[in-house]
This record gives sequence, structure tokens and C-alpha cells, in this order.
Amino acid sequence: MAKFVIAGRADCPYYAKTELVADYLQKNLPDFRIHKITQRPEVWEDWLKDVCEKNKWSHKNSPIIWRELLDRGGKGLLLGGYNEFLEHAQLYYDVTSSMTTELMMVIAQENLGAHIEKEQEEEALKTCINPLQVWITSEWVKREFVAILKNLTTTGRQFGGILAAHSIATTLKYWYHGSPPGEIVSLGILSEGQFGIPKGIVFSMPVKFENGTWVVLTDLKDVEISEQIMTRMTSDLIQEKLVALGDKIHFQPYQSGHKDLVPDEEKNLAMSDAAEFPNQIPQTTFEKPQSLEFLNEFEGKTVES
Repeated sequence: MAKFVIAGRADCPYYAKTELVADYLQKNLPDFRIHKITQRPEVWEDWLKDVCEKNKWSHKNSPIIWRELLDRGGKGLLLGGYNEFLEHAQLYYDVTSSMTTELMMVIAQENLGAHIEKEQEEEALKTCINPLQVWITSEWVKREFVAILKNLTTTGRQFGGILAAHSIATTLKYWYHGSPPGEIVSLGILSEGQFGIPKGIVFSMPVKFENGTWVVLTDLKDVEISEQIMTRMTSDLIQEKLVALGDKIHFQPYQSGHKDLVPDEEKNLAMSDAAEFPNQIPQTTFEKPQSLEFLNEFEGKTVES
């Protein structure tokens, strides 16, 4: 899949023309994806300098286009600027642009206005955040807190709340600021059919946070997920959903040899988008919690660029 990042000065007419061609390619080619970045004219040069120094590139004009080898955040391969991108589009996709200079200027001013408006919205959202400041006495930290922490460490109990709070705080931080480059985060999201998981159930998947949202990393290499584990987890999740909706009275854990754990109508609906799921019932059951099973599939894996 071709994944390009197109960055430019918000009022740059050449960025406007590059954006038009890229939008056309993304709309008409299923394996062509783009990510756009605009910067105010007064900060563009410094931003471009930082990007080039970080990636050891040499580029001085707007726009700058590079190809990422992994979905958002992977190692970048510099393509060049306006001319190089149009040449690439014509050579590989037989696509050219006849946009006039006048239209380029008009769109460039619209881009600048949209960029400024977006910045203002982000600033307005920041003003709505009221951080809670907590004051703790030093004596409590030195004595009671240390004693409680030692007790928890010795017993190994009641860390669940602390771990949950840490996970929530980390997720919110990444959601707002973006996750560190190259880091894969496990997030429970509503499935759209990724990894063959039935649509409509919440499942933990590998993601990357950026620009206030997340992207599921479906092109990770050397990651294998047991079909038996996936079948068991999805079956249990579907049952939990049915119990929550009142369609089932009792939750019956998935076990080998039980073929009718989920009503046929729900099973057909949930599995319609996951035809590749195995039809056979697995012959083995697992004792550890299902949420950890999926996370362990990714534990210790590295992202190949």
C-alpha cells in the first residue's frame, strides 16, 4: 500500500495543487493513502528544518512529500517536492493536473483560512480543560505512603486500581498529544472487521495515536494470532453483548465441544464480515484472562521498517 505524507506552507499554491492530485489518487485507488500537514507561513521554515534534521533529508521548499514504510509513524522515504510528486503521479498512475495558477492561489488562501480556524478550535478546546491540582504533605509521602506501598508490594494485592488509573492516564495523554514514534499501543476499539474480528464488538488492537485520533496498524509483520484463541475470545465477547442487551439470560463461557453458545441469528450477523474465521470448534481451552491472551500476541514484537 502506498502511504504518502504531504506537508506544506498553508498558503502555498504548489501545496494546493499537490493536495488536489493526492486527493484524486486516494479517492480512485484503493491502496493509495495520504496524510496532510500544513503549517503557518511564519513557522514553516523552522518546522521544515526540524523535520529534515530529524530524518537527515535535504529539502528547502514547500511542499515536502515523503513515503512512509509503515502506517503513520514508520521510517520515511523522501520523495521530494511539487515537481517530484507530479512526476511520480504521472509515471506510476498516469495522472496529471491542469489546475490554473489563479485557482491554485484561491485554494491556497482557503487552505490558510482552514488552518487558522483549526488552530483556533484547538486552542478553544484547551481552555475547556481544568487540570486538578492535588496537594500532598511531605510527611504523608515519607511515612504513610511508603508503608502502604511496601505492603502492596509484599502482598501483591490492590494494584489493579493503580494500573487501571495509569492505563487511563497514558491513553488520554497519547490521545491528546500522540503516541511516541514507533510505539505500538494496545487499545480496545469497536471492530470494523480488522484481523478477521467480527464487526460490532469491542476488541483490543494495536494502534498508533496521532492528531487526536488513532489508526489500527493492520500491516504489522511477523505477528501471528491463534485462530483458536480468536474464536474463543470473539465468541465470549458476542455472548457478553447478548447478555447486556437482554437477548440471553446467562453467560456461558466458550468451551471445546459446545457448538451452540451463540444463537444462529446473532452468529450469522456477527460472522458475516469474518468469513475467514474457522468453522471448527477448537480442541483446547485456556485458563488465563482473554484480554491478556491477545496482548501477549504482540508482546515483544518489533516493527519492521
